[in-house]
Amino acid sequence: MRYNCGMKKPLSLQPASTRMEQRAAACRKLPAEQQALHYYFNGNSKADFCTSVAAGHPHALALALDILAAEHWLQPRDSTRYARGIRAALRTAGAAQLLAPAQQKIHFAIEWRHLVRLSLRAYHTKPGPRQQRAHRRLPGQRQLMLRLFNSAEQPPLSPADWPPVTPPAALLQKALRNGLLTPTLAEQLTTCSDELLMVLYHYPESLLPPGYSTSTPALPGDALCYHLSEWAHDCIDWRIAPLSELSNRLGITIATDGRFCRIKDEWGNTWAKAARAPEEQKARLRER
Repeated sequence: MRYNCGMKKPLSLQPASTRMEQRAAACRKLPAEQQALHYYFNGNSKADFCTSVAAGHPHALALALDILAAEHWLQPRDSTRYARGIRAALRTAGAAQLLAPAQQKIHFAIEWRHLVRLSLRAYHTKPGPRQQRAHRRLPGQRQLMLRLFNSAEQPPLSPADWPPVTPPAALLQKALRNGLLTPTLAEQLTTCSDELLMVLYHYPESLLPPGYSTSTPALPGDALCYHLSEWAHDCIDWRIAPLSELSNRLGITIATDGRFCRIKDEWGNTWAKAARAPEEQKARLRER
């Protein structure tokens, strides 16, 4: 069976949220130590519930699909732990073809949403343990989509889907030390103002330190970069993406390691500069 990966979220996911909200209301009347078991596992232990899901028992499958489709957690701090076990059991049932066609469509929507979330986290959030974890898990999620749903398509993410991030103050200071920015520009870039963006769009050379040229230094296309631009009307902020996805966007691009900066203006000009490698910097200091 093949699904259209560009499908909208099925309407059947909304009733799941309603049912889980009703379940949560009922669970709050129980003693605190019993709430989670009734909410997630219908009063069973986690192991017994997941075994029932993996075996394709109808009531367990319905509840598992509701839990993952609704993403409505009674105990947020435990949500990942609960979801992981239920998701694994549901995937086992899906691989064994124990889901009805309607259930399989919901399962596809759940896994597709998980793929989109991992893609955004891996390529459009700031570097760190969470981003690296998503990057490691993404290939496995793609393989699972292929195995369960015969779908090898990638999420059609647009720049509008990328989450905005706070101005990278520490990175701007690093780029300043690497000679990629002037002190004034490094300070201005923390404000995300439309006045600054207009200057960057129209005559960025007036803001740049020496050493910029119109020849772009070689850099891997998958290098993560911060990018300041106007993403929609009156929406000026920083976002993160691989360099290859920023090639045609106006604005300023700075690699997340602070070793590369590029500005693309409204006239199609590209102004770029790469920081010297540490060995080259040490050699120059020795020459002095």
